[in-house]
Formats: sequence, structure tokens, C-alpha cells
Amino acid sequence: AYKNSIIFCDITIMVLSIPSNFAKRTPNQPAMKVISSTNTYPVFFLAVIACSLATSSSDEAKSPIFQRDIVLPSSTDQGSKHNESDVLGTLQIFEREEPADAVYRFGKLHGLYDWQRRQILGNVCESSSLTCHRNDALLWSAPVSIGKSGDTEEKIVEFELLEGVEAADAVDSFVREYELSEEYRKLILNAACVAVKCTRTEPVIWKKSVSIDSKWNVDIEILRGQEPATVIYTALRPHGVAYTERRKIFQQAIEDGVPYSIDAAPLFSKNITLQHDENDDGGPPSSGLLTLYDNGEEPADVLYDFAKKNSITDQFDRLSDVLLPKLCELVICTRNRPRIWKNSIQSDGKQELGTLEIFGGDEPIDAIDVFLRGVTVDIENRHAFRQNLLGIVCQSIPCSRSVPVIYRKTIADENGTRLGELTILEDEEAIDAAVRFIRKLNGRIIDEI
Repeated sequence: AYKNSIIFCDITIMVLSIPSNFAKRTPNQPAMKVISSTNTYPVFFLAVIACSLATSSSDEAKSPIFQRDIVLPSSTDQGSKHNESDVLGTLQIFEREEPADAVYRFGKLHGLYDWQRRQILGNVCESSSLTCHRNDALLWSAPVSIGKSGDTEEKIVEFELLEGVEAADAVDSFVREYELSEEYRKLILNAACVAVKCTRTEPVIWKKSVSIDSKWNVDIEILRGQEPATVIYTALRPHGVAYTERRKIFQQAIEDGVPYSIDAAPLFSKNITLQHDENDDGGPPSSGLLTLYDNGEEPADVLYDFAKKNSITDQFDRLSDVLLPKLCELVICTRNRPRIWKNSIQSDGKQELGTLEIFGGDEPIDAIDVFLRGVTVDIENRHAFRQNLLGIVCQSIPCSRSVPVIYRKTIADENGTRLGELTILEDEEAIDAAVRFIRKLNGRIIDEI
């Protein structure tokens, strides 16, 4: 029937060895014929043949319905493999052939760029009587037998893979449209990836384009089986996108139905062993698992919580010197002092006053005093309330005094060398504070004081 015709065929033969309990086909499983088998491992041969007919045997179709000499398309900003005045060859389109497929074959034969092929196709579709149903070429197709399921009769459906579409995405759409099983997905994808080049085996299930500083866009694509939090962090963190913005995109993906098992990407996880100093009184090295997530936490706080959990808060500075620079490469650090105490504070009348935070290096009474000075709610006895709150705080972290500092000034000598900080406590006379400061300097006389 196809004498003197040109036929392009891709033949894929797959040999599958499947356990015997899988040999019986059930509804929505691919139909495969047992060629030979043993008691344990039946052997299946699956042949997928995809052909495209360039010419037909009929008298009408022996000649092309469209024929034109093609001169290489030119562009001022794109390169070319040929001289622009060269006639590349003759483009022929036959009966029942889609122009996009003919142009694609012509372009591949002559090594044209994608933009050149599309320019040729545009000219053909605009300047001829041919009907163009699509702009993308059909790269591969195969008939798929869909088995009976309930009242549904068995039928043959054509799977088509168009140019510019990843095979995994096309197969995913096809499988979901006809509610096919995972076995179908694997068989069709394996066959497709033999015929065309596949860059991945999982489909894109969610995508979003994010504008960066109104200058360029970053495309986020989440594949089936990927964690949204990890994909979003990997895509946006190199561009300095803040955690709050990354979190909004994560929430949007979850609202759109993207499955997930973690809500924060793990960024760092390592077992840390802290050797004791030579002057320490011995004992085994301290060790534990340090993990940093992309959850908005400050790395300094993560380090402090790790030290507190392992009872090595006295070694925090050593940990910070070594690990904090590494952690700050993974997320943006806004401070290097850890938050050592945090709690929501209520008045005696159970009215919310705000959140009190105390950081490493701060004296608790000073932090409490600053916090209460910013509270506008009327507190009947502020001094008593402050001291009660101090008592609660000092049960968790060390406190060295119970009176807050109300004045601070850095003191330097005549050469500009810093000598220390002069502090005046609440209800303390300035002269007393000055004398106290001088005595700390071992009697050195400072005219400025």
C-alpha cells in the first residue's frame, strides 16, 4: 500500500520481567501479551511503533499539495549556520500532513534554529491556502489502549507529544485526563523518552514567575514528589528574597493543593562535638545534632537553643565564632546576639502589654525597665510590677543586679582610646557613679570625669 512512499518510524521494544502475580491484567492497566514465561518471571515484549507518512501511495498524494523553495530566514540579532542568500531546499507538504510537522522535519534536516523554523511556518500559514491547526510540531505519538472499567468500553486513545513540551508533563496530563494508573504513566513515559530527549521523569505540578526588583523574573517549578518549601528556598534565596516573601509563595502553593510533608526547608544539619579546653576539669566531649530550617529564625537563636539544650551555654561564644558565619551564608542574619528570653507579658488585670525579649549581653533588669517605659497601659505600681517580673525572669537566666541603668556614656582618654562605659543606676548620684567608674580604672585620673 505504501510503495514508493517515505515513512519515518520510531520503533521501541521493551522487555519487561514481571512477577507472576502481576501477569493478570486488571482494569486501567496497560494491555501486554505474554510471549514466553516461566513459573516465576513472565517475560513481556512491548513494541511501541510511531510512524509518520511523508508521501502516500494514492495517485492524488504522490505529489505534494504544497511546495516552495526556502531561503534562510534572516535576523539582525541572531546567528545563522548558512549564508542568507542560500536556497536551503524545497519544503514539501503532503496530504493530511500538518504544516508544523513538515516545517519541523525540514528544519531538522537543514539545521535551522527554532526561531527560523517558526518564521518559515508563519510565512507558510499566512501566504498559502493551507490550514494550520497548530504551531508546534508533533514529535511523537502512540495509540494507547484503555481497558474496560465499569460501564466504560475499551477504546484506543492517541497520545501526542508536541514540540516544546516535556514528555513527563505531557504524559501526566494524559494520565490524569483519562484517569489511568501509574503503570500506564511509566510505560508511556519510558517509550516517549526513547523517541525524544527527556530532561526529567517527573511532571511540573505547580509553577509561578516571581519578579525580582522589577528587573528580571525567576520561574519556580515544583515537580511531583518535591517539597515546595525546599524548591522555593532554592529558587529565591540566591536573589536575596526575604523569608516573609518566600513564605507567602509557599502558602500560595499549599492553597493551590500542592502536597507537602514539611513546612520549612532544612538548610543545615550536622552533629556537633565540642571538645573541652585543656583547663576544663575533664568529662566527655559535648555533642548534639544542630539543625537550621528556613523558618524565619535567627541563626544566633538557633545556636543558643542548641547550646541550652545540651547544657553548654557557657560555650556559646565558641560555637558562634565557628558556626555563625556558615549559617549566615544560608539565611540573612540581622544580629549576632542570641535572644535568651522571650515571653508575652500581661498586667495584673490580664491585659496584654506586649512581648519582652532579652538578648545575650543584656542585663535583665535593664531590658525589663526599657520594656515597661514603652508600655502605655496604666500599671498601678510599676516598681513592684517590675521587680515581680524580674524575679520570674531570673529563674531562667542569670541576673547580676536588680536596679536598672538610667544613663550611659562611653569614656575615652585624650588619645581617643576607649576606657569603658560610665553608667548611672536608678536613684544613684552622678558623683557616686563617677567615683565607682574611676575605681574600676585602678585609680587612673581622668579630667573629663
